[in-house]
Amino acid sequence: MILRGVFNAISQVIFYVVINFSLLGFGFGVALIVTVIAWSVFIVFY
Repeated sequence: MILRGVFNAISQVIFYVVINFSLLGFGFGVALIVTVIAWSVFIVFY
């Protein structure tokens, strides 16, 4: 019973961390893509 509670808590923490990291990685990827597109547009039109 106690082990099950501990396992549930640990799995919830791991799930939360994974979700946060994936959201962070997604945001970073989008920012990187936008930056690259902006630079290429700037270079092409400059």
